[in-house]
Amino acid sequence: MRRNLSHAFSDKALKEQETLIQGYVDLLVHRLHEQIEEAPKGPVDIVKWYNYTTFDIITDLAFGESLHCLRDQDYHPWVLLVFQAAKAASILTTIRKYPILEKISKSLVPKDAIAKRREFFQLSTSRVTERLEKETARPDFMTYIMRNQDSEGKRMTRAEIDSNANLFLIAGSETTATALSGTTYLLLKNPEAMEKLVQEIRGRFKSASEITIDEVNKLEYLIAVLSEGLRYYPPVPTGFPRVVPQGGDNLSGHYVPEGVSILLGSA
Repeated sequence: MRRNLSHAFSDKALKEQETLIQGYVDLLVHRLHEQIEEAPKGPVDIVKWYNYTTFDIITDLAFGESLHCLRDQDYHPWVLLVFQAAKAASILTTIRKYPILEKISKSLVPKDAIAKRREFFQLSTSRVTERLEKETARPDFMTYIMRNQDSEGKRMTRAEIDSNANLFLIAGSETTATALSGTTYLLLKNPEAMEKLVQEIRGRFKSASEITIDEVNKLEYLIAVLSEGLRYYPPVPTGFPRVVPQGGDNLSGHYVPEGVSILLGSA
């Protein structure tokens, strides 16, 4: 399944998607200019605008149509469902780690949160249906998935497509907005770093049209800033879950008994 999906996230696919992504970035910049002109001395909620942008981009790439948050300057009901679904998922994950809580899980998990999570998945599934019914070669995720549907070894079931589309939306939206928000906060708290970054960007580009994915990847200080932002504010606070096998094992010089859950992350 990973090999099947990897084509949708390759460098080649990203370059094909660049025009689409650039359109939303341009609209974000336009909206921010409007905010400054309307209230030049008032605060701008950058977290909200980052969320508008990332949700618009990821839904367009996953379902062939955005939520139009940037256009409407407001959260689409789907976005609120994502937040509520994430809350329900975190509670359920905690309960699974402590079996004793399963007996009283119904009282621990708000019924509304579970209902919202189910509603979110149903909405995602309906959008997948609409996208699959469209005949288009646009470079979104579904285009790459459908290219392999004639292959017995790479074909994905409808349930697998639905599940991954649900994952695309959650993993590719709020997490990206969180990382950008945390990095922006750190830059504002460290004027010297902000000034150095501004000089690097404005020293390389003379106009917005020159800013492309390839050129941005050459900005060494920007890459360092984003990496440091991820270190300070990792949008996903867990690593890859694993269970120590029978007999236990030694990890980084420490003995860990069998059956213990561990998380693998990057330092």
